[in-house]
Amino acid sequence: MLKLILKVVAFLVILLILVLSVPLPDRSKYTGLKEDCFYHAIWLHDRIFLNRKPVDVAFLGSSHTINGIDDALIEHSLDSLKLSVVNLGYCRYGENLYYVLMKELLKMKKPRIIFLEIREDEDRYSHPVFPYLAEPADVWMAWPWFNRDLVSDDAVSVRYRIQMIRQHFLATDTVFPPRKEDFGFASPADTVSPFVLDEVRMKRKDRKWTLNAFERDFYMAFPRAYIRKIARLCESQHVKLVFLYLPEYASGLWEPLEAGTYRQYGSILIPPREIFETKQYWGDDSHLNQAGARQLSDWIAWVIKNKYPGI
Repeated sequence: MLKLILKVVAFLVILLILVLSVPLPDRSKYTGLKEDCFYHAIWLHDRIFLNRKPVDVAFLGSSHTINGIDDALIEHSLDSLKLSVVNLGYCRYGENLYYVLMKELLKMKKPRIIFLEIREDEDRYSHPVFPYLAEPADVWMAWPWFNRDLVSDDAVSVRYRIQMIRQHFLATDTVFPPRKEDFGFASPADTVSPFVLDEVRMKRKDRKWTLNAFERDFYMAFPRAYIRKIARLCESQHVKLVFLYLPEYASGLWEPLEAGTYRQYGSILIPPREIFETKQYWGDDSHLNQAGARQLSDWIAWVIKNKYPGI
């Protein structure tokens, strides 16, 4: 019986190694997410790998970044500096995905400065898309401590690779023409009702950030590990890293709770409070609309010109 169990285990290990080592077109990882985040993964791949336009200034983060950073406007404002700007935001939270996208970006482009989105507090968990886009080694060698999603990410990675292998070798892949857009900004023109924002303010006014020092060290171990990996990656490539604070409406925190962590690795950029306090600048209670993005992006362009002119 023991010999049978060992043979089954050995077979499964060999099968797993084969699945993880089969070479596949890199783009297939991204096209497989065609129904996620408004087809944005395909554009991310093509902007990084296929588009020959350089990247000097990059923004990484969640939908807060997608909605709040008008990369075309910033690039136009920096025309005299001849800098190419791109918004590489992706929906939802998770530092480990930003690490994966940064690795891809640094593999193909030579950015001078990267702005990494931060919010009131770090999300504690793995980004849902991490096991789909990360290399198998990054998934299977993911930071293990306090990683709630370690096993589920491994399972998703294997399942997704099997799906891609089947599609690739059976030639059932959907063909997606290259996306040629230079910019990733996408934000609604609509403005959320001021009455909705009043209700949000009342709810958030009494919000308690209750983690004590011990609990914070415990729960933040996972995102802190990837922030450290991101910082070391930037340092190794001589890329300046800046943490850009993008809070929700009426959050009540004008500095992130993990400010001490960020300052170990780079500077924190905190936009003017009035941008986030103006009701007409919000598409909903978490995302800026086009008017808000215009204000924020104008300010960021000014900061780059005046604070980082030599990047």
